[in-house]
Amino acid sequence: MDKVYLILGASSDLGCALIENILKKDESDYRIIAHYHSTDENIKSVIRDRKKNRIETIQSDLSDIESTKRFIDQISTSGLYPSHIINFSASAYKFNRLGEMDIERLNRDMTIQVYSFVMICRAFIPHMAKEKYGRVVAILSAATKGVPPKNTTEYTTVKYALLGLVKSLAADYGDCGINVNAVSPGMIETKFIKNIGRKIKEFAAEKNPQHRNLNVDDVIPIIMFLLSEKCQFMNGTNVNLSGIPD
Repeated sequence: MDKVYLILGASSDLGCALIENILKKDESDYRIIAHYHSTDENIKSVIRDRKKNRIETIQSDLSDIESTKRFIDQISTSGLYPSHIINFSASAYKFNRLGEMDIERLNRDMTIQVYSFVMICRAFIPHMAKEKYGRVVAILSAATKGVPPKNTTEYTTVKYALLGLVKSLAADYGDCGINVNAVSPGMIETKFIKNIGRKIKEFAAEKNPQHRNLNVDDVIPIIMFLLSEKCQFMNGTNVNLSGIPD
């Protein structure tokens, strides 16, 4: 069976790094559907002249339900049903107190990370179940491990909702050859945290037992493992990748 990787948020630093790692694998039976929101230039810079015929980039605004429907229809029409789904999509990290919570912003983030992901899973997981094979990985956060950082109510709420979806899908489809797992990294040095102050980044690094924040290369090998044939007995797992015990 051909592998079809559907990468949501593929233009992110993590998404581009995952594409890079998939391209390095010596496989002939795979395709990549790379989702992006505003521009696919980061994806194209990774692809360059390598295996262009195996990668298709598709734009969609996952904060818009109608745009997500069109995205699903475009994939379905192509006949490239995903065997692997990876969800990197998220709004930029933001600290705010309870009194500063914005319901519209919270709902937008829930739509990007949870509602649209539900729609995509609902569209394609039944095909995985028919094939008796599938891998689904969602990127969560160390906020779902132990006590979350202060002033992250919106962020933590969305991540726990996504964790609930991962656990539920794992329970529902575990006997269909489908493994659904999550990765919860600590703070990663990517453009995702561009709006966070330097002192907060330094504090997070000092708090970590490694005395540094994660980088992309710390995270991608775990994702690659969860997408591989070696994780058959991992299902509904939320991998703690913070360096801090649960």
